[in-house]
Amino acid sequence: MRGDLKIKKETILSAVDQYKNDAVIITQLVGKETKDVYQRGGVTRYGYFGYTRNPGYSSTTKKVRLETNLYDAKTGELIWSGVSKTLSKDSTDRIMNDVIKTVIANLKKHKLIAPK
Repeated sequence: MRGDLKIKKETILSAVDQYKNDAVIITQLVGKETKDVYQRGGVTRYGYFGYTRNPGYSSTTKKVRLETNLYDAKTGELIWSGVSKTLSKDSTDRIMNDVIKTVIANLKKHKLIAPK
């Protein structure tokens, strides 16, 4: 998957006809945030005279916001919409794939889409 990938309406309708789908689910990236965090160290004491110094550490967190929409394939009407925010060190593509799988499982569980 690429962030600049644009799928044409004709391509979607062709796939709907080919696979006899009655719904289309589209997930897109709507926001991305990367944050560097530094956790200060300190001194850890042990016993009467001993201590160690902890220098601290830094880390990077990545938050990705995805919007998922479920449409009726025949009318193009929006059936369901949701936004998810995920914190992960994985690539955006992997995050999107994991979110899509989770959303589809949840939609099946709540009978918004039929299991195959």
